[in-house]
Amino acid sequence: MKKLIKLLEKNNIAFTTKGNSMFPLFANNDKVILKKYNFHKIKLNDFVLIKKHSLIIHRVIYRGKKFLITKGDNNLKSDGKIYNKDYIALVYKIERKGHVFQPKLYYLSYSMIYYKELSIFIHKLNKFNINYVILKGLPLYLYYNKTEPQFLYTDCDFLIARNEYSKVKSILEDLGFSPETKGLFITSFFNNEATQVTFFKLIDKITVRVDIHLSLSFLLSQSDHIDPLYSYKEIQKLTSEFLKQKIRVYYQDINFFILKREFLIIYLALHSFHHNYRNIRRLELLNVIIRKTNLNKENYKYLYSFLNQYKLINFVYPVFIFLNKYYSNIHYRKIIKILKSEVSSSIKIEQVNIFDEEKRLSAGINRFILIYKLSARNKLIKPLVFLNPTILSLVISILLKILRKYLNLNFIHKNKV
Repeated sequence: MKKLIKLLEKNNIAFTTKGNSMFPLFANNDKVILKKYNFHKIKLNDFVLIKKHSLIIHRVIYRGKKFLITKGDNNLKSDGKIYNKDYIALVYKIERKGHVFQPKLYYLSYSMIYYKELSIFIHKLNKFNINYVILKGLPLYLYYNKTEPQFLYTDCDFLIARNEYSKVKSILEDLGFSPETKGLFITSFFNNEATQVTFFKLIDKITVRVDIHLSLSFLLSQSDHIDPLYSYKEIQKLTSEFLKQKIRVYYQDINFFILKREFLIIYLALHSFHHNYRNIRRLELLNVIIRKTNLNKENYKYLYSFLNQYKLINFVYPVFIFLNKYYSNIHYRKIIKILKSEVSSSIKIEQVNIFDEEKRLSAGINRFILIYKLSARNKLIKPLVFLNPTILSLVISILLKILRKYLNLNFIHKNKV
């Protein structure tokens, strides 16, 4: 490490990457050009060479006053706090098969392809007067940040009126998109209405995904029918309300609908809850939006009134605690103060590492536990959810996955012996 630092004192140096934690930006055996750079000037989404148990190149996902948090894009776990003593150099350029490029140009080209496809789809939605609103995704990011993201957006969420789904499906299929069938077995088997359908299209090895939401699904992805924990009628009312509370905005040569600020804040907070409060990037966008919307006393009152009316306070309260913890701001403290009196159940904030992510199975189990714990429904009614066919099927599905995993491990162990 000392030799490496001495070399960097004199010149930029090439370093060969190992592994796929940063794929597709860095592939195994790519060469990256490193340069000496002041630790205190490192920015969010920079790529840095650090020394932990070994030398690794990962993305900066959070910037504190005296430390960084880094993480491999394909890793579930972050690297913890990175101090000046752990930091070596900044990734300046990438060399692959004789081509040299900067990371930001890679993301720029990706975003251009993705946004072009989304623009064509949005144009069709506008042309045929489809009742829709973009909940999250690349267009929303571009509108609020006015620049391309330095990471890959893998999907874009549209909320549409259920009775217009067939039209939207036809539009997407005409544009070359295909529906993903993964995860739809449970809803079809129990004749439940799907809450969302994902469509995808391959363009120059880039997968463009569009998530079509047929309801404001912030609980379970498979079904909204878990009445003992949250009323299905309330979800329908929320969906109808959110489709009304939208504004038309413009970015470059395309116009599209996004949620009005209070409703956008509520949705993104619910979205963070839906992912068990994991992934700091979800908080980043919410932080940018809140800081740019200049909330006032009336906005705070409206947020409280709406959240209280729909019994959502327990679900979103931790989001504002996390926002204040990592992006300290007067807005968050005011919202926390207003909501606190109505919190009937909460979580232990210190037990949630928002920089880490979870495996799909663990995330699903933990999501259900959170819904059960934070639901504002009567404690005597909550256990009735286990009589729900969808929940029963999920429990059976989870048990089968655990059993399959156990049998596979047992089989591998026996073969080794």
